[in-house]
Amino acid sequence: DQFVGASLTGNLQRMIHLRRKVAIDCTNRKWGWTALMGAAGNGHLNCVRYLLSCSACINVQDKKSGWTALMLAARAMKLDIVEYLIRNGADIKPRTSNYQTVYGLGNKELVGAAIQRGLEARRKWELSLCQGANFNRKPLIKWDENDVRNWLKAIGCTFAEGCFKDNMIDGEALLDLNDQEIRELLPFDAFSCAKLMKEIKRLRLGHL
Repeated sequence: DQFVGASLTGNLQRMIHLRRKVAIDCTNRKWGWTALMGAAGNGHLNCVRYLLSCSACINVQDKKSGWTALMLAARAMKLDIVEYLIRNGADIKPRTSNYQTVYGLGNKELVGAAIQRGLEARRKWELSLCQGANFNRKPLIKWDENDVRNWLKAIGCTFAEGCFKDNMIDGEALLDLNDQEIRELLPFDAFSCAKLMKEIKRLRLGHL
């Protein structure tokens, strides 16, 4: 509760201090929010940046209402954070328990424009990343660990970078990973694991 509480008030130094004692995606008892949700919904961009740098799960939904960090930022009209989250891989498809998507929250026109800016920035970044890294023209089995991490960034799965780095996942290892191993490897929510598994299967098909 203290870690999420610090995110709600934007107390970055307190968060950094508490980070040593808690899991990055711990939730508070009142709403079931993570620190990323609290920071995003209250407009604390510096805290959002810090949490994502610590591999906070960007698409996790609270168990009570189904809110994501992106939805909370949109509802509060924190458009800079909406755009930033989209640029860093936030998914626009999740729905709340009332079947709302991010497009139905806040001022629809302004939120929609922020989402489009974020998506366009992400597309440009992914394109430049692919062109610069050249990993999309290298056989998957010959990818090194840096190629794999660049690919994770390009598909918006930066949450897995740390785990993949710690386990020295290269292209050959990526080919051998099965769904169960991915779930055991990644301490994240089912939605994020499912997204990564889908991208890995798509990658394998493209390199057959």
